[in-house]
Amino acid sequence: MAKILMFVYALIIFISLVITGRSTINVMCYYDHDCPFVLDHIAECKGGVCEYTAFFYE
Repeated sequence: MAKILMFVYALIIFISLVITGRSTINVMCYYDHDCPFVLDHIAECKGGVCEYTAFFYE
């Protein structure tokens, strides 16, 4: 029972990190290189707004 609870606890933490790793900053853009650089994030221009996705080192 304790192992199941620890697994569920770890799963909830992992999922919350993945969900909060994505965010949108309201910066107008036309191309990906119009987005300001943010350390450890990948910037993409989607719908005229910069979207930053955090990436994790393995």
